[in-house]
Amino acid sequence: MVQRIKRRTVVAGAAAATVASPAIAQTQSRTLRLVTSWPRSSPVITNSATRIAETITQLTEGRITFEIFHSGERVGPFEVLDAVRRGRADCYHSVEQYWIDKHPAFAFFSAVPFGLVANEMSGWLQFSGGQALWEELSAKFGVIAFMAGSPGAQMGGWFPRPINSKEDLAGMRFRIQGAAAEIYKKAGMDPVSLPADQLIDALFGNKLDAVEWLGPYLDLNYGFVKLLPHYMYPGWHDPGAIRSFGVNLDVFNSLSPTEQEIFRLAASRENSLLEAELNQLNGQAVVSMKREYGAQVHEFPQELLQELFALANESMAKIGAHDDLAQRTHDSYMAYRDTAADYALISSSAYLEARNSALSLAEVSIYDD
Repeated sequence: MVQRIKRRTVVAGAAAATVASPAIAQTQSRTLRLVTSWPRSSPVITNSATRIAETITQLTEGRITFEIFHSGERVGPFEVLDAVRRGRADCYHSVEQYWIDKHPAFAFFSAVPFGLVANEMSGWLQFSGGQALWEELSAKFGVIAFMAGSPGAQMGGWFPRPINSKEDLAGMRFRIQGAAAEIYKKAGMDPVSLPADQLIDALFGNKLDAVEWLGPYLDLNYGFVKLLPHYMYPGWHDPGAIRSFGVNLDVFNSLSPTEQEIFRLAASRENSLLEAELNQLNGQAVVSMKREYGAQVHEFPQELLQELFALANESMAKIGAHDDLAQRTHDSYMAYRDTAADYALISSSAYLEARNSALSLAEVSIYDD
């Protein structure tokens, strides 16, 4: 197991940030500039980026270190790809759905509504051609990117009132990112794209009516429950948006084969750590928001989910029609989703249904006082 090392070993001093060119001789030590899409104050997700850097530094025996800049410290949260592409930074930690205005196929490498959960996404990427498609797309923008963790299946968001039908969505200003924004727009909502650190101010400033972010622990940290009491599930729009570790392609190509493999391994290691950490934290947070803050948790009605599913299929098919690469990505992803769904029906989904039924019959509830 890779041992955790001290942060000062990873985060280099300001003098080290004067590296002028991303391509450095392989025999030299180097400090790479890593930018993230997360506010420094955001827990867990910022730590996830640091863990990747720590792993690389540890496995390269200190030859590669990182200076980390979080959202707004060097570039904005939606600008990290451009920063890495243009050499203003060397690596990013973000989510690929932020780039769909550059190419809509990026949606397949973050969150597809009614799409793959995190472990299925890993299977598609590693064993069914998904990573090759991702690298083909990313290369058009001068980067190479890897799956670097997932917060798991998200919740549906915070609302001022329960959502009981499609009519309840009409005209509601809802913070939503990625492919789901277009789907909600077709359903009658007014989607708004904002980074996490602007959401509370937008709610107080009456610029938003409802909001989704990540999951119980991180949502509770931002305090949404104090402003919007109704928490909807499931997060159909985001079954487990993967976090990505992107590297300037020239930087990556300048690495030795061993160093390139270390970068891949660092991202892969984080796949297991991030979701495991948030699984533990989210369970505690659900109890807290229910008992301490009076959050009311509601399930989206099945009729509405069916309508959204139809809109989602139309939307993703439209993305696939964008160009040849998008179509190949769409077809590969959807074929894998169908196979994974068939298996889940008799494996993980069936087991979870059986477990929930048994717990219910045993009158076991996380909400018991």
